[in-house]
Amino acid sequence: MPWLLKRSRPLSKQGKLDPFDRANENPPKQPWRPWGDSTPAEILDNKLIIRDSGSFWSLGPRGGWGSEYYPLTANWGIEWSMNMNPVGVLTPRVFSLFLGKNWINGGDPTAVKYQVLFRWEHYTTTNNDDETEHHYAVSLWLDDKDSAIDQPRKVSYDMGNSANLMAPHTWRIKCVNDNTFILWMDGIVRWVYTIPAGLEGGGFLRGPGLRAQAMRATFCEAEIEDWFVYDYVAPPPVWSSDVFYDNFNRANGAPANGWTTVGSDVVINSNSLGLAGGLLSDGNRGAWRSGAPLSTGNMRLSVTLGGAHGLSSSQDSSVVGRINSAGTLGICLNIFSNKIYIAKFTGSLSSPTFTDLGMDELTLNNGDVLNYVITGDEAWVEYAGEILLYVDGINAHSPESNRGYGVRFKRAAFVNSVAFNDFRVQVKV
Repeated sequence: MPWLLKRSRPLSKQGKLDPFDRANENPPKQPWRPWGDSTPAEILDNKLIIRDSGSFWSLGPRGGWGSEYYPLTANWGIEWSMNMNPVGVLTPRVFSLFLGKNWINGGDPTAVKYQVLFRWEHYTTTNNDDETEHHYAVSLWLDDKDSAIDQPRKVSYDMGNSANLMAPHTWRIKCVNDNTFILWMDGIVRWVYTIPAGLEGGGFLRGPGLRAQAMRATFCEAEIEDWFVYDYVAPPPVWSSDVFYDNFNRANGAPANGWTTVGSDVVINSNSLGLAGGLLSDGNRGAWRSGAPLSTGNMRLSVTLGGAHGLSSSQDSSVVGRINSAGTLGICLNIFSNKIYIAKFTGSLSSPTFTDLGMDELTLNNGDVLNYVITGDEAWVEYAGEILLYVDGINAHSPESNRGYGVRFKRAAFVNSVAFNDFRVQVKV
């Protein structure tokens, strides 16, 4: 097949790119093919145009189009550009991207019991005053075909209005370990979601034969350009055994054990690292292993939350990686009881200026363990076996050559930020 290509990007290997730069085809020829009930499509003016399927419900045609190529490994991605054109006056207007069986295996994605699909849609609901409300979103849906589809498990990104939903955008989906999906729109991460391994007995997890993409347009037409599907060369990182671990189980006082404090009152307190007791001044302060940089800037920093001071919704503590040799630059995971941030810091651990890179809301408890990963151009947070927060473009903020690590604490309004019961460091192997 002439367009089986190797991707120039260093994190991907062979995949299939179709720029649709050939003579018009009506209907499209292999590797494209319809699935399910007949739905018109054509390649026209360097675009794949999927026409309106005619019905959202099973009473009418339920079909679409897909490519024969699908990823072969558990770590893969899809990239394309798309705009949607409305057809008629009815809603919901929906573009569906099913991740499941391929047509070359007799696959009809709507026949798979555990359906994983992305939906771009304009739909309406009725509020308590019987007023119609309009919604414009892109969502990840997990539907058990044998259950009612009006109660899906899903995560959504609000597109705001019809013009934004239907306008041209570039989209990227990255799948890690066949269960974590990261969505980009126009080069910006919009959300990350990990399918729980035990959900419906693991039926929603993708795998061999369940990574193909099949598309359908409902009350709209989808115009698609530069469709690209690929596998990643590099699987998720493999981490070393601990290169540093501190459980802080020693007498109250200065941290010692290679920690350099920045600012006052960062101490061992009740077998945890955090702020001293008593009436402290407001502000930031921190500690880092200034004399022990790692052999690489690709690191996994893990902490157990709590100790002398518990979690707070008003003051945050930080796990900090990729600190430069001067201690004036790094990438922080900032931790509240109800949200986490990944941010660039400049200045110092006692007087930081933050540039937020990504945020996720959640409920954390004392005793929880967070794993903060910085590897290559990416950073993310692992919690209870799931990836909760993901950002890319890290190298532009702090390159791999910055290999220090540490912590930051804060006090304000008579509240101390959370202490850490332990601190673990691993590096990519």
